[in-house]
Amino acid sequence: MEHGLKRAEDLIAQRHYAQACDQLRALVDEQPRLATARFLYSRALFHLGAFADAEQQAMACFKLGSDKPDLLFGLARQLGNFLRLAEARTCLSHPRFRRDAPPAVLAEAAVLLNGLGDSAMALECVTLALARDPKHAPALYFRGNLRLFAGDLDAADHDYEACLRVSPGYAQAAWMQSSLRTQTVEKNHVARLQKQLRNAQVGMGGEIYLSFAMFKELHDLQRYDEAWTALTYGCRAKRARLNYSMAASASLFDALQNSRLQPNASTLPQASVTPIFIVGMHRSGTTLLEQILAGHSAVTDGGESYGFSVSMRRIANQSAGGAVDRVLAEKLNDQDAALLAQDYWQSNAERAQGRPYLTEKLPSNFLNLGYIADALPNARFLHLVRDPMETCFSNLRVLFSDAAPYSYDQAEMADYFIRYHRLMRHWHARYPGRILDVDFRALTTDTETVAREVMAFCGLPFEATAGDIGERRSSVATASAAQIRQPIEAPKASAWLPYADHLKALQARLAEAGLV
Repeated sequence: MEHGLKRAEDLIAQRHYAQACDQLRALVDEQPRLATARFLYSRALFHLGAFADAEQQAMACFKLGSDKPDLLFGLARQLGNFLRLAEARTCLSHPRFRRDAPPAVLAEAAVLLNGLGDSAMALECVTLALARDPKHAPALYFRGNLRLFAGDLDAADHDYEACLRVSPGYAQAAWMQSSLRTQTVEKNHVARLQKQLRNAQVGMGGEIYLSFAMFKELHDLQRYDEAWTALTYGCRAKRARLNYSMAASASLFDALQNSRLQPNASTLPQASVTPIFIVGMHRSGTTLLEQILAGHSAVTDGGESYGFSVSMRRIANQSAGGAVDRVLAEKLNDQDAALLAQDYWQSNAERAQGRPYLTEKLPSNFLNLGYIADALPNARFLHLVRDPMETCFSNLRVLFSDAAPYSYDQAEMADYFIRYHRLMRHWHARYPGRILDVDFRALTTDTETVAREVMAFCGLPFEATAGDIGERRSSVATASAAQIRQPIEAPKASAWLPYADHLKALQARLAEAGLV
């Protein structure tokens, strides 16, 4: 039995997922109460693309129970793929896990929990990690992130400094620290970043983080030529590590324009909650609008959730990268809109916490807007619209995880933005009256007027206090985490203008499409 499990684990590590599934299926049939086999079977199925089948095996493993810390952690991570927060939380609160997990695993558990929306339990795990090893760099780093997300910038800065003292090459801490404030001549980290870059391994992740940190600090100091050099280097290094294709992206957009769920195949469920989907390009102002709505007494802030995407994957039994991909889009074409709606509400209704409105702020849900509109007829769509050059440059200058692989090359950035613009125009034509365009500049210069319009569109009475975002205590885990704690004010000038000579290729492509 142990040999069979080891063989299956090796097959998964070698990416021989079909062979692993064959072996694990036989093992599960023979020993249905063997939790480790169920867990490995779930992993293999997930990598093969069988999303719903993988979830079924993960839940079967969870119900069997285990007190092995390594299995509890692995299962929690697997359950996270299905947004099974309650079950993941149960695994990570198990007494054996809390007692025996090393600091590195506890820090990773904190990252997982925060990604699933439980920042409080994430802080518990990272605090436990630091109790066991006060100088554990990843735990110090992630506690800094949690404090930043909660709006405690001074405490976050303290943790990043502590992390860098024990591990001077910890590039992620330097990168996050650079985002906390506008750097000044009197107080900045440029000299330290230069030293860190000299010691960084060429082309690896650390060098990329440091290059983007250097850009941010030099930009703040108005040393624009040096800043551009750092940004260009960071973008090229990041792009070299990504598997992104403009042709594949174009294929996805084409598939989405022709997508439709089966209407009236069964009765759409009656929803007691109105979901508000806030969509648009990354860096277009979606977090700001979300935080304004989160201040309304009838609205629950649902955060940046993949809730609808997970329902899509479950109904189609198809894993996918990002919000949607071409394979998932094709498999959804013949699916029943009512079944998708039913799955979404079964999984997400409780997130509204008894309030009548729930925000869903995943910018890339603009891709899924057709599926959402067909399945959830009561959904409201708020589409953030920002100046194309400002939006594209804001994407280019930010280091994302894997969310925006198009954003490290001017031609790819322009191509993606143009396709996004065309798709939104298509959605407006297909669903007239269901989408409200919200202008970012108007939102920052005449906030109350825009907030009134947004709330009226959503069917909400106006509440003036909703715009007081500076005092908000909710956790914000996006690239806007530091800025969102400041009072709302219009940008003083377009950040891309000092780099206009370097951005001519981007500007020309957007102009060719009639967007600037």
